[in-house]
Amino acid sequence: MSRWLSGLPKPVGIMACNDDAGGSPRSLPASETAVPEEVAVIGVDNDELLCDLSDPPLSSVALGAERAGFERLPS
Repeated sequence: MSRWLSGLPKPVGIMACNDDAGGSPRSLPASETAVPEEVAVIGVDNDELLCDLSDPPLSSVALGAERAGFERLPS
């Protein structure tokens, strides 16, 4: 992952599969990557506790999976 990340053009954004995966420095390889200046990370689930405990704080989106089964598709 470190080789892949270092080969990406900067600045770049990465979307993690959830807040736990994206919200900790261990989720990025140990390198000279500046977060969020060079690599911006966004999580999924909008877990306020995990987002606030991250350094730097993690931006996240709410997936809304709970409502997905209740909404009708437009005809």
